[in-house]
Amino acid sequence: MQSQLTLCMGNGKVTACCDYHFYRRMIMMTPTDFAALNSALRMNGVDVCLYGGWGFDFMSGQQSRPHGDVDFFAWQSDRQLLHQQMIALGFLCDQLRSAPFELESADYVRGDLVAGFVFWQAFPYGSVTLSGRFYDAEWSFQPDQARICSLNGAACPVVNERDLVYMSSDFRTRILKRPVEDKHWCDIARVRSGEAFLV
Repeated sequence: MQSQLTLCMGNGKVTACCDYHFYRRMIMMTPTDFAALNSALRMNGVDVCLYGGWGFDFMSGQQSRPHGDVDFFAWQSDRQLLHQQMIALGFLCDQLRSAPFELESADYVRGDLVAGFVFWQAFPYGSVTLSGRFYDAEWSFQPDQARICSLNGAACPVVNERDLVYMSSDFRTRILKRPVEDKHWCDIARVRSGEAFLV
């Protein structure tokens, strides 16, 4: 099935037709790719933290399967700076993939590397949740409990197990209204049964 991939760089936009799902399935990334991205962003004042499939892989110390993208948390207050830095690093903002949650998330692509970001927002009394329609009154994140984990010699900060599992389970069912897939259950079981590989 052909679909439009809409990208923007700065103020300009590029629209191309492609088999987008096939494109995503063919993407192959290495831990070194986004460990380098994490380092570049942090050097420029943007704190990010892994979650999702790669987050489980880093925490368990083993890659379970190929992944179509890499998922990061970032702070809502850093969103504009994040965008500027991603563009400066040669990424394009994938507007189609960000919809319909373009206010709550941002997705970028550069070659074979596809990076998605959702945004933490701090509230009074120390509560941290996700912004906009991703808000969940029943959950408060613990960014201060993220830890550096390693995979194949690359190091990256990963959210704690509690928040990692939430994003693959309750967040999907309660907020996104999507089912928890077999791969998510496998990820959760893998981390709960093994030890994280810490640097």
